[in-house]
Amino acid sequence: MDDVQEVMGSELEVTPTEKLAEEDRMAIEAAKNQIRLAVSNAKLALAEQEKADLSYKLVVMQVFMKYGLSSKDSVSEDGSIVRNK
Repeated sequence: MDDVQEVMGSELEVTPTEKLAEEDRMAIEAAKNQIRLAVSNAKLALAEQEKADLSYKLVVMQVFMKYGLSSKDSVSEDGSIVRNK
């Protein structure tokens, strides 16, 4: 640091480092943790949705195979099979 001071031709003033109050620093950390938790929960919800979608598709595929249905056929809400050949 003395070399820098010599090159610049003057002495650098060192000011004391200012710090946040501990409760303010902790409030910032708590807010960051809330963000991390929200992101984690969102990722978990997305994974659960994907799992449910895959489960639904698997059940539909099994039903179509069990009853010999094709992509032209459909099943209504009450369980009636509509065959469109």
